[in-house]
Amino acid sequence: MCRILYGAKMSSSTEKYIEICIYESCFSLFVPNIFINWHWTLSNSLLVLNPIKACHRYASCLDYLENLKANLLLDIHLHDHLETLYDQIRNKALIQYTHPFVSVDLNMMANAFKTDVAGLEKELEALITDNQVQARIDSHNKILYARHADQRNATFQRALQTGNEFDRDVKSMLLRVNLIKHEINLKQSKKS
Repeated sequence: MCRILYGAKMSSSTEKYIEICIYESCFSLFVPNIFINWHWTLSNSLLVLNPIKACHRYASCLDYLENLKANLLLDIHLHDHLETLYDQIRNKALIQYTHPFVSVDLNMMANAFKTDVAGLEKELEALITDNQVQARIDSHNKILYARHADQRNATFQRALQTGNEFDRDVKSMLLRVNLIKHEINLKQSKKS
């Protein structure tokens, strides 16, 4: 989490770092420790965009990160990790977009991410293959169907299992009570 000291004078690199932290927190993505000690030698002006509002619009947030990419590639510590970081941010955005829905129209999703349906379908296929998204794609109708666990069936199975365990426990208790009632001692006799 970024901590901003009010009234403190910040350099351009600090401001850019804070923006990356804001985007990272919007997507709840782990940022590597390499971000802790990075420095920019660039003195470029920041792009004017409200990053907090952009987090709720996936396309504008990802476009903003793309605009920062040229400057970030010049950083000696970050340039090796930037493509992986950008891919992880995009994948996290796709996962977040699909998670709350039972079905998603891929045309609407492609519009939200400002991409074509074929490319989006390939990205989603990769996420499904990696088991990051539990869904299936209807390629003909261009719809993504989520595979949420059937909670009704799971609840019924747990209730059935609990009932079977209760039945077993009651039978064993009745057997024990009857043994005690009839004073049957099942101790093994010692062989001398």
